[in-house]
Amino acid sequence: METLTRNVSSAFKFLFIFTLFLGVPPFLIYAQARWSGALPSEAVWSARGGNHGPWWDSWQALPMALPMLVLGSLAFVSVLIGLFMGAKSKGFAPIIYGLCLAGLQFFIAFLQLVFLFWTVE
Repeated sequence: METLTRNVSSAFKFLFIFTLFLGVPPFLIYAQARWSGALPSEAVWSARGGNHGPWWDSWQALPMALPMLVLGSLAFVSVLIGLFMGAKSKGFAPIIYGLCLAGLQFFIAFLQLVFLFWTVE
């Protein structure tokens, strides 16, 4: 039982760190671009009448759009891992860990979608 608990902890720690690795950098890239003046505000960009965001055809689109897709998919993986480990240990703790981590992943992906998607759409 102790080995399973250790494995659950290490699996969810890795997924949590990976979630932060995917969730934080897009906001840092956006903040740096806005702070340096390389990226106008959404209102200014929309007033120009463009059909796409400013980064839709540049390298910045990859670290902005890819984490949204990966985090959405990773949430399902977290739930599945939690369900599998919960069934194996016959306990609810891994299931709760998986659901909480999936909620965090969906929340971060939602924030990225709401605040950052305009730059690459």
